[in-house]
Amino acid sequence: MTYEEIQKMVKIFGFAIVSGFGATLVPSLYYMVNKLPSVEEHNIFKRKVNDNATKYSKQINEYNKYISQYCDEIKKLNLSDLELFIKLFDDLWKHIDGYYITRHVILGFERLYLYKENKGCCRHFVDDMVAKLNYINPKYNATRIIVYADVDNIFNHAYYLPIKRRTLLNKHNEEVSGEYDDKKYGNHAVCAVDIPGKNITLMLDPTNNVIGYFKGKKIITFGGNKTSYKYIKKENYITNKTNTFIKHEVKTGINKLELDGKINGLYGKEAQEQAYWKVSYIDGENKGFQKSL
Repeated sequence: MTYEEIQKMVKIFGFAIVSGFGATLVPSLYYMVNKLPSVEEHNIFKRKVNDNATKYSKQINEYNKYISQYCDEIKKLNLSDLELFIKLFDDLWKHIDGYYITRHVILGFERLYLYKENKGCCRHFVDDMVAKLNYINPKYNATRIIVYADVDNIFNHAYYLPIKRRTLLNKHNEEVSGEYDDKKYGNHAVCAVDIPGKNITLMLDPTNNVIGYFKGKKIITFGGNKTSYKYIKKENYITNKTNTFIKHEVKTGINKLELDGKINGLYGKEAQEQAYWKVSYIDGENKGFQKSL
């Protein structure tokens, strides 16, 4: 990105965008917006994404071919929704070199960095997961969103799957503080996914292997007793598979569930553990699981 482009982005999006270049755990530039873009802002962003669609068309086609082959094999497994999500988590961490903070930004196509470099951070993981989920089942309506993540609470209070994670250190992993209010603008990218046929929207965090659910404006993680994620805003401009801009609003009707215990039974800690061991068995890593089938 040239200095002139950075100036334009600053003019459009404000101070939080500039700070995003050096901050830890920040998602793509457009995640940092804390208001809906005006028509002019939307059009400028759209042009940038469309320019990238042309500039990186070869890489995009290669990626699309890769995920179509991968996802077609995944669909043959006939996994439940939860098993599918955990399978994607597990495969991600098995096949990449590790978590890596980078300033590299391709608006609209963050997944390309992960595909090319075999490493990345939350924005790359989520963009990749969104593309795969929507290919597998468009009814998932998978969406990248921005949250404020309390890392201490995640690892001390939320249940996270026992999937091995690796971190590649570089100069960008150094903590950057004081540049912007991350509790206002967010510091982390996750995935919102609608469960087909149910009034449920789950939060998937492939970076930390954590699953939660949306209840009103709150995100409740399974197995936790403290708030680990705060939903910054529910309106996001994203692109679909044909690069057409769509506005997605995360469902908040989760309150219609009679009891939190019901959703815990479906997607909570015990359900995740069972799904994880089944995925492990399918991958040939836990032959003993067959005894419990």
